[in-house]
Amino acid sequence: MPITSADLQFEYYIVCVLDLLNQQEKLKGWSKLPSATSPDPNFIKAVKETVGTVNWFRQAFVDFFHQADQVNLSPQQLSNLSEQGLEQFRRYRECALKTLHFSDTFVFYAPLRNSHGDYSLSALYRIITACSMAMLVALAAKVPVRGGIAIGTGTVLDDGDFYGPALARAHHLESKEARYPRILVDEEVLQILGNRFSSDNITDKISHALARECEFFICRGSDQKWMVDFLGKAARKMAQGGIVKMEVVESVAAFVQREYDSFKDVGNEKLQSRYKLLLDYVTERLPIWR
Repeated sequence: MPITSADLQFEYYIVCVLDLLNQQEKLKGWSKLPSATSPDPNFIKAVKETVGTVNWFRQAFVDFFHQADQVNLSPQQLSNLSEQGLEQFRRYRECALKTLHFSDTFVFYAPLRNSHGDYSLSALYRIITACSMAMLVALAAKVPVRGGIAIGTGTVLDDGDFYGPALARAHHLESKEARYPRILVDEEVLQILGNRFSSDNITDKISHALARECEFFICRGSDQKWMVDFLGKAARKMAQGGIVKMEVVESVAAFVQREYDSFKDVGNEKLQSRYKLLLDYVTERLPIWR
């Protein structure tokens, strides 16, 4: 149960930190206000590529999070539940996503315990699938994203900011371990997916089904770190449902190839090697979509 100390309440949270890369250089495009009274096309272009991109990505992620509510169990899985089970499922999947925004970095988080007092994997599933779809559309729009997903303790401070070990871990995954555009998943998340969340058989059945769905969206990278498999079979299946246009994958492949080639041409070995890892992943997954 939640622990309360003074005016703060401590709980377990699923936390996702996402960083939009290459925004700092683009911000220089509107570091000074235009002197002319007429609109400056370069100023407007720079604002669209930064402010516009940030607002677009945040809304896209939130939309994907809520759309996942409609597809988090297959019709076959739902048909196996009794009327009582369906009612428990509707209660179980309830969760509230919160968003913090610092410049070009986002923090999406939700408590593992919903308003009914149930520990639920619904928020974890929705965040993982939203990450998968958001990564697809971002790369297709030439916006590389790096991130980390973790589960742990946290609290909401008086000013509404989120703070705690879960945030620190997710930020560490994003800033220190991801290295190139991808979203890492903490090892502890995989361990939790194997747990039994409830002694109630129906709730446990729902939890197990959602855990399996989460696992389908996770894979090991070439360095053996767990990451969101945004071009995997589960992502393709979800995209086929109309959430994302299938054509975006070709745009993703083209963008990653161009970035790799450009870093190679200018002799940037650091970024060339990192984008080579991303290119290898994309190349390996393309046959799934074709």
